[in-house]
Amino acid sequence: MFLEAVNYEGEFKDRYFIANLLIDSIKEISPQNVVQVITDNAANCKAAELLVEAKFTRIFGTQCVIHTLNLALKNICSPPAYPKYDDVMEDYGWIPKVVSELNELCQEVSRILREMGALLVKDLRCTVEDNDRFIDMKEKYFENPPEFKGLQERLNFHY
Repeated sequence: MFLEAVNYEGEFKDRYFIANLLIDSIKEISPQNVVQVITDNAANCKAAELLVEAKFTRIFGTQCVIHTLNLALKNICSPPAYPKYDDVMEDYGWIPKVVSELNELCQEVSRILREMGALLVKDLRCTVEDNDRFIDMKEKYFENPPEFKGLQERLNFHY
């Protein structure tokens, strides 16, 4: 779900600044409605995720998979020139060959997000019990009458 876009150009975006933005957004839509916060891979974003996880123990912070793949592919497909490049390519030359496969995966993830609005990904930090508890919570919520669920509507956020 998209909440807002704000231009913070010129602001010093340390972990506290980012964490406070995330925490304010989480509070706005209610912590029980948030399961995961996804950021890019910058150190300040990861640190902000940890601050959010410390404040809301049921919310997980995760780096964006597409950003991770993009960074990895940049490094793999455009290795720096250095004297032992041929030796490295001899050992690791297979890596650029999987680029099209990874590109297809990224396109598939983008397609799913565009068409479905969500993508379920297994987080290895979550146990089966955590997943079951979450599914139970969602099922219990959707068993409620429409009047109850209507109280949760936030039309200004398009949900």
